[in-house]
Amino acid sequence: MALENILQSIEERRNRELERISRDYMQRIEHIEKETQQRLDALQNEYRRKTAEDSKSLENRELSNADIEARRIVRERRSQLVEASLGKAYEIMDGLSASSDYKDIVDQMVKTSRNMLGKDCVIRIGESGAQFIKEGRGKKVVVEEVDPLGGLIADSSDGTMELDLTFTTLKKELKDRLMLEIAAKFGAE
Repeated sequence: MALENILQSIEERRNRELERISRDYMQRIEHIEKETQQRLDALQNEYRRKTAEDSKSLENRELSNADIEARRIVRERRSQLVEASLGKAYEIMDGLSASSDYKDIVDQMVKTSRNMLGKDCVIRIGESGAQFIKEGRGKKVVVEEVDPLGGLIADSSDGTMELDLTFTTLKKELKDRLMLEIAAKFGAE
């Protein structure tokens, strides 16, 4: 009987030890499953956050690209409008020296020159415009080709100042003013 008691005691101890090992194993498995689930949840949350950030970043990039493209199109369109407007203005200016209004234009240019530079300023003008200038006392007119499109250049009597009213210069001034006006109206970009 003693041997049976010893064997039964060993078997009971073995069963208790197996139960303890089984409980430890089950607790470890539960712990590992919880830890794995927590890691999985953290990874999913990180993935969602990262995906949302990437999505927002991509959306912002696309919106930025669209904004840049829209601005480029607006600038291009403005430039086309300016060029079209300037083209029409240039056509008119190119034909002014042959128009019936050229006499009035030359007269106004001479008056402006004499008001700004003095009555005794020197007027340099092409042949086609010189015929319209009324000579007066102390007024000097030099006939020379200053601009093939027309207009005149006036110099002060002491030669220190010059007023360029040639159509080529006026065309450039018109373009500069138009660009400034557009920039002021629509904002420079």
